[in-house]
Amino acid sequence: MSSSGSAPERILEAAGRLFAERGFSETSIQRLADEARVNRALIFYYFHSKEELYRRLVEQMCQAVDQEFAQAALPLADPEARLRAWVTALCVGMSRHPGVLRILLREAVGPGHARLPVGQYLEGAEGPLREILSEGVAAGVFRDLDPAMTAISLMGLVMTFIRRGFAYRQEFPAEVVAEHVLTLTLEGLRLPASPAP
Repeated sequence: MSSSGSAPERILEAAGRLFAERGFSETSIQRLADEARVNRALIFYYFHSKEELYRRLVEQMCQAVDQEFAQAALPLADPEARLRAWVTALCVGMSRHPGVLRILLREAVGPGHARLPVGQYLEGAEGPLREILSEGVAAGVFRDLDPAMTAISLMGLVMTFIRRGFAYRQEFPAEVVAEHVLTLTLEGLRLPASPAP
């Protein structure tokens, strides 16, 4: 734990660690206060409730990951190159923020204490991906597959590798996951080569 930083920063840092390790229900306000080295009243002063702290934390985490990969594919013109850049940035970004992933996975499949921010995050992540896929179909580079379903499938592949790392401690390097997911995805997306005349 960092001993520097303002009280709200220390509270958010401790919350990120504890909510990722223990989950929302198993993390008490007192434990948060002890970890952040603040009086528990300060948590309520800055965040008003445990739920509000959690919601703000999830929003902050989602924004941090989103900023890392949102712009990755924009400067590239070729849809396949954009897809490669986007998936690689997603895998690398997610591997840098394992606490974010644990919380997001809990939110996605559990009772959820911050569904709205997670839903917005997933939409924010899938939107650019759907756009890349649609552009690839329009350009005649990708098969005419539904971009929304393809985006969900691609995200599912990435999340499966990440979940496996948490559940079984069988982690794969982010670049290896990205290349594997891209190989599977691109083999299914690419239009078959036209036969020679």
